[in-house]
Amino acid sequence: MGQPDYGPGATVEEGLPVEKEADEPIPAESTGVEINCEATGEDKLFVGPTGKSFRVECPRGCGKSDQGTVIGTMIYVDESNVCKAAVHSGFLDDTEGGEVMIIIANGE
Repeated sequence: MGQPDYGPGATVEEGLPVEKEADEPIPAESTGVEINCEATGEDKLFVGPTGKSFRVECPRGCGKSDQGTVIGTMIYVDESNVCKAAVHSGFLDDTEGGEVMIIIANGE
């Protein structure tokens, strides 16, 4: 079975801390789950309709990573690395890492 269609983009906002099973979708009311710099909007962790939100905790240094990609500005395509996009948008300090909220959005 392939990955579900998440819509063409995801936005990032400041979020809160969390712990959750890595393979389960994260309810918006939960606290963030730790992800790595390689996590993208295509990961099965981020399944949901437009408007659904997910809280995650990013490690430091993802913005400087040579791996991964960021496509978009404030609204990013699913292929974008979540933490790298959070740094790109200015919502995450790359020297510290931290929590962000991902919101499933329609592309523009």
